[in-house]
Amino acid sequence: MKSIAEISKETGIHENTLRKYARDFQEYLPCQLRQGRKKYTSDIVKVFKKIYDLYQKRYSTSEIRNILALDAPIKQETESEDTVIALKNLTNTLQAIAEQIYTLAKRL
Repeated sequence: MKSIAEISKETGIHENTLRKYARDFQEYLPCQLRQGRKKYTSDIVKVFKKIYDLYQKRYSTSEIRNILALDAPIKQETESEDTVIALKNLTNTLQAIAEQIYTLAKRL
């Protein structure tokens, strides 16, 4: 796990630039808090480098966001969609069980 300062030394990208990327692309640059400081994995360091390279090639922020979305879709959105589907399935199952209980109770 690396801090912004460590990533800056490794990549040569200025710390303020990395902090801006961390704010602007936070959904693609997840971090963990360790001793009150944000730390990033080696995989995330590669994303910082990619963002930097794309800006150097004159890509806009929205274009970079689209490229990152294609490379690594935001996991939270997928999980949210999966959760909604699972909840709908659970609701249907519970309704079916409730109907069966009601039918059995009427027979008593």
